[in-house]
Amino acid sequence: MNQFLERHSLGDEIAGGDSLTILDLARERQVNPSTILRWILRGLRAPNGHRVHLAASRLGRGWVTSRAALGRFADALAVTDALQSVPIRTSKRRERQSARASAALREQFQM
Repeated sequence: MNQFLERHSLGDEIAGGDSLTILDLARERQVNPSTILRWILRGLRAPNGHRVHLAASRLGRGWVTSRAALGRFADALAVTDALQSVPIRTSKRRERQSARASAALREQFQM
């Protein structure tokens, strides 16, 4: 979704009374307020490798978000399609794939 449209809908949600401060959300989720701020500023890496940020707006000296934005944040982090997730390659698997590729190249170029 376009970042401008995301912020616009967040503003509508906040204006409609669906606003949460960082402190309110932190108490509700039983996490440190700095965790919520990190979700806003740095985001979290989703299983598909993209970085997902919690939509929020500055209001005075603090940040506000909405329950709907929290829901979108959670949905974006959830694995909904197995094809979207990035396969995990362990170091052993990487070594085996590299050895197979090297052997194939040696065979192809008769080295």
